[in-house]
Amino acid sequence: MSQSCLCSSDKVIIKDTTKVNGDVSESKLTENNSSTDNTSLDSVVNDLRKAILADFIKNPKIFHGNKDDVIKWLEEIDHLMQTAHVSECNRLDLISYCLRGDALQWYRNNRSTLTSWSLFLQEIKKAFTSSFCEELAFKTLESYTV
Repeated sequence: MSQSCLCSSDKVIIKDTTKVNGDVSESKLTENNSSTDNTSLDSVVNDLRKAILADFIKNPKIFHGNKDDVIKWLEEIDHLMQTAHVSECNRLDLISYCLRGDALQWYRNNRSTLTSWSLFLQEIKKAFTSSFCEELAFKTLESYTV
C-alpha cells in the first residue's frame, strides 16, 4: 500500500492505493475538511511567517553596495519576503533595515522616486551592478554554451 498527499489551499486529500489481483489498483480518496485541523495548520503557518519576519528585522541580510553582489542579495531578500508573505508595498518600508553605507545613502537619496517594489529592484540593480560584473556574467554564460 502506498500513500500520497495532494494539497490545496483549503483541504488536504490523502490518496491510498492498494494492489488488487497483482496489477489492478483500487484508489480511495479521503478528504480532511476538519476546520480544527485547517485552523491549526493556518495558525502554525502564520506563526512561522511572523518568526521569519521577526528574524529578518533582528538579523537583516545586509547590503552595503560597493563590492557586495546585489543580484545574490536581492534573490535572498526576495525569497525571505515571499516566504513571509510580505506585500510589495510593505517590502519598500522594510528594506531600509538591510541597507548600510553607500546602499543606504543611495536609498535615502532615491526614496521619493521608488514608488514600487519592482521599480526599487530595477533601480538598485542599475545603481550597484557594474558593467564589469555584467560582462563577466555574460562571458561565463557564453563559456557554457560553447
